Amino acid sequence: MESAMQFRLQVTFLTDDGPAQVEEVVCLERGEASLATLGLSLAEGKDILRRLQELVLAHQVQAHLDERRPCPHCHRPRTTKDGGTSPFRTPCGKVELPSPCWHQCGGQTQPTSTFRRLSTLLTEPTSPELLYLESKWASLVSYGVTTKLLHEVLPVDEKLSGQTVRNHLYRVAEREEQTLGEEELCPIQSCQLDRDRLPMPDGPLTVGLDGGYVHGRKAAPDPPKVVGADAVPRPSGWFEVITGKSILAFRRDDPEPAEPSMKCFGLVQGYDTKPKRRVYETLLPTGCRRTSR
Repeated sequence: MESAMQFRLQVTFLTDDGPAQVEEVVCLERGEASLATLGLSLAEGKDILRRLQELVLAHQVQAHLDERRPCPHCHRPRTTKDGGTSPFRTPCGKVELPSPCWHQCGGQTQPTSTFRRLSTLLTEPTSPELLYLESKWASLVSYGVTTKLLHEVLPVDEKLSGQTVRNHLYRVAEREEQTLGEEELCPIQSCQLDRDRLPMPDGPLTVGLDGGYVHGRKAAPDPPKVVGADAVPRPSGWFEVITGKSILAFRRDDPEPAEPSMKCFGLVQGYDTKPKRRVYETLLPTGCRRTSR
């Protein structure tokens, strides 16, 4: 009969001006080996990630606060008014981080008498990696399926819901919208002499398009009359969605051939205020922008 085994996972924290600190993350016990007990279970892996995240964040935040507690002018430590915590949501779980409220230094004029230094570090309550995972999967499947997937494989916040993922996706999309430049009549401007001097472009570039009508959540007013023999009016309460994919076969400056570069895109016909800029920034690969001046 096999003897019991014990596995201890410990983390050692090293700093330039202090002794090493050792903390235990988890202790695992194993008895007789079987197919079900080989390696880590999903629950054990999630628990290790959660505990490791808590330890790393706690030490990082405490070092950040300790370094910035002295006043930069008089170098005296700021006094604490009260304690407090701030939640920070990551793919490895939600962590309550210490966020003490400090008094401002009396020797300098400040807009407020107290402040929380951690608020300048945590500009958002959700980590960029968690926003990335939510946005990526919510763009491929429903918000509910995205939530179930993240709960299944990661120790994310138990209160994470489809509505939260939807709000985060909208916020990321609005941020991306703000990065677009101003709309131009022709984003790519050049003369024939400039085009003759250009190197051989990357490619070929293949673009596929598809579209259809989607029923809106709210009823829309009747569309205006459309003039023109080829014009197709939009039905009331519906909006037209155009989606597609651009595939760049290869890049000429790559030393080794890689897999084709693909980009997916989508837009709502009639609502996009910067269609030309979006085509320029989203569809065209880097090698096709050499004509821009």
